[in-house]
Amino acid sequence: DDGFADFSRSYYSGTAMTLTAPLQSAGRRFVRWLIDDAPQPIGMRTIEVTVREDTTLKAAYARPARATPEHPTESDGPLE
Repeated sequence: DDGFADFSRSYYSGTAMTLTAPLQSAGRRFVRWLIDDAPQPIGMRTIEVTVREDTTLKAAYARPARATPEHPTESDGPLE
């Protein structure tokens, strides 16, 4: 929904893979990868992962900031 979808694949244990997240998705800017909910370095769009067991990888994107009279140049919104 809104450009986000589950993507599932099965690999043999020990399989190495390289993943690259799009810079933007549904108008949101890429922030970081989460591997089994552990945050990875900010801005690192390409990661290399060796699968040894069930692993969940998520690309986290920031919602666009909303300018308000109190915060006209507010930066990134919350992650999604």
